[in-house]
Amino acid sequence: MLLRGLQVVRDVLVLAVAVALGVLNGCAPDAPHGEAEALLRTRFPQHVDQVLGVGGWRILLLNSKWAGVKEGFLGSDQRLRLREEFERDRQSPTLIFMHHHVVPLGLPWVDRDNLRDWQEFLTMLGAAGNIRAVFSGHAHQARHHTWGGIPFYVTPSTGYQFAQDAREVRVDAGEPPAYRMIRFLGDLLFTEIRPVPLPDGAAQATGPASAATGGK
Repeated sequence: MLLRGLQVVRDVLVLAVAVALGVLNGCAPDAPHGEAEALLRTRFPQHVDQVLGVGGWRILLLNSKWAGVKEGFLGSDQRLRLREEFERDRQSPTLIFMHHHVVPLGLPWVDRDNLRDWQEFLTMLGAAGNIRAVFSGHAHQARHHTWGGIPFYVTPSTGYQFAQDAREVRVDAGEPPAYRMIRFLGDLLFTEIRPVPLPDGAAQATGPASAATGGK
């Protein structure tokens, strides 16, 4: 039982990183769309769009990738499964992971790709029970805001960060590659941003060429 528990914890940590990087939704840096998603589904087929239990916490893994579009989308079928899960258990402290950010960040060039059905999702959260946090990625920025008392954390990229500039898309050379650490202590949740150590002499990624032309 202990070994099984450790296996689940390890898988959750791997999946949390995968979701933040976009691997779950085929948007990992330096990987063609679809290949990274196929890799994750091959290695962790039982943990895609699933519910996990770890140390009394419920972990909900959502797939916000919609075939053929860059925008995030949960869709009616996934929202129905999510609603049923909320109705089944309103007490367990719950974390939700998905790739696309939910609430608009005030940056038009990245908000055009946020979750399309974000308002329906927020309506569900309002009646869901003990939602402790929602984690996402996609924006290549570290952001934190609150809706309805629920913290929303946007995880930075391990490759490069975009500047928080509403006027244009540009890479922020002053922000290093980074990841988000998430830790549990009983009923308490802790999260922090940590920089990715670069090997001696390694250059920081400059981002895609499309950043200079307002694309992503």
